[in-house]
Amino acid sequence: MVLKLELLLVDAMIVIYSHKSGVWNELRSGCRVAVPATIINEAKFFRSKRRAKQDIDLRCQVEREEIDCFEATAEEVDAAIRDFVPAFSETIDDGEKEALGILVGGRFPGYMYCTADTPAMQAAAMLGVGDRLISMERVVLNLGLKRLLTEALPPYFSEDTLRHHLQIGQVRRITGEYFKPH
Repeated sequence: MVLKLELLLVDAMIVIYSHKSGVWNELRSGCRVAVPATIINEAKFFRSKRRAKQDIDLRCQVEREEIDCFEATAEEVDAAIRDFVPAFSETIDDGEKEALGILVGGRFPGYMYCTADTPAMQAAAMLGVGDRLISMERVVLNLGLKRLLTEALPPYFSEDTLRHHLQIGQVRRITGEYFKPH
């Protein structure tokens, strides 16, 4: 099934991988890309195949309106993680916490979230927004970027990995695992 991908929220790993693999510009051309504000400060560079350090300037891309920067409110981030026990919420990076807050907050409807962070995948399902996630594999296929990749996608970008961790999160949502007792 090919989903028409128009609006995409991405995490730092997706930004860095897309730059490193040379598909960032095509990704931005294929859909409207948004980045959580925290990621703007996290994704600063990548190492090319020749190990040379190359800069990523997301702030400049936001200023040129090539991508969007979404900032979750403190309330949205809190709503995303407040019911989780610290042992689980502490495994989620700040950028992913902000992205989850953006999804839960509902101010940006229609955006699909692409992450390679497995705790964030599980948390999305635990929060009931797992249907708003999309794997990098699916993004690559839907936007026709596969032909541009010179090597196979890492396993953590696969549709199977996303489905597996969404399933774990759904079970945790039902059983209450990693949720604070009420």
